[in-house]
Order: sequence, then C-alpha cells, then structure tokens
Amino acid sequence: MIQLSANITYTGLTPDLTVKEWNNVKRFAYQELGEEFWRTNLPRRFTVSGGRMLGYAPRSPKYDKAKRKKHGHADPLVATGVSRDLATKIMDVRTVSTQTSTRAKIVLRARALNFRNPASEARGVNPSDEVRRIADKEVQPLVDKLARFIQEGFKNVPFNPKRDQLF
Repeated sequence: MIQLSANITYTGLTPDLTVKEWNNVKRFAYQELGEEFWRTNLPRRFTVSGGRMLGYAPRSPKYDKAKRKKHGHADPLVATGVSRDLATKIMDVRTVSTQTSTRAKIVLRARALNFRNPASEARGVNPSDEVRRIADKEVQPLVDKLARFIQEGFKNVPFNPKRDQLF
C-alpha cells in the first residue's frame, strides 16, 4: 500500500468553508491525486529506469543472468509479470479525510510483492519497500497536481447563499 499525504498551507484568499466542505475538497483532491499517481507513476516502478530513479537495491549478477535466461528481461519487481499486472490493472485508491489529516492509500493487489527472501534481504532487497518509494524527482509534480486538484475541489463546493453573499 502506498500512502500519499502532504501538509497544506493557505496563501491568499480562501473560501469560508465548513469542516465538512473542506474535508470533501481534500477527499476529492487526494482521490484525484491517488488515481493520477496510479496511472502515471506506478507503472514506472516496474521498469529498469524507474528502478534506477527510485534507488532499488542491486540484484546479484547470478539472479539477473538467471532472470534474463528464464523470463527474457531484467525488469525490477517483475518475474512472470503477474505482480506487475495485478498492481497496475486494478485501481484501488482509498481516501481518508478528517479535520486534521487527509491521505490517499493506493492498495496494490500484488501479494507477491510482500514475499521475503532472507538471502535477498541481507543485501537490502525488499520489494514491498521498493514499490512504495517516492523519488525526490516525483515529489514536486505531485505537489503541483495536488494544488491543482484542490483548486478544482473549491469549484465543486455548492453555492451557499448565507456564506456566499457578494456584499
């Protein structure tokens, strides 16, 4: 499960929202952010370039050679492709919003990513940890998207004649 959360600070004018309306805005924004992350960033975790960007632990040369021979590729976190397909074909984004915090959980349906090989763990290979990493290069675009989704969420707040008087 990948969790996305951020601290939100106001600058400039903001609408006078009730707690429920603000939670709805945050829930909408994080749902959109989670879905965007699932569409654009998650597939990258199963590529060689994504593995380099995210700093995956190097696999042993013996393992890489056997994987190339048996499966015809050296993609990280992928042997037969079942885990990659389960993780990238079924979108399951869950958002939780309270008065103090909001987060999006991206549930990966690939249970095999939780398997542990004691020999690999000694070298620092932990597939579950690796798939959940967020690279420094990914952070700013995600923050920008979250800000955009919050602005969209403000547009979705229903009109309230008592609060939204023009003068």
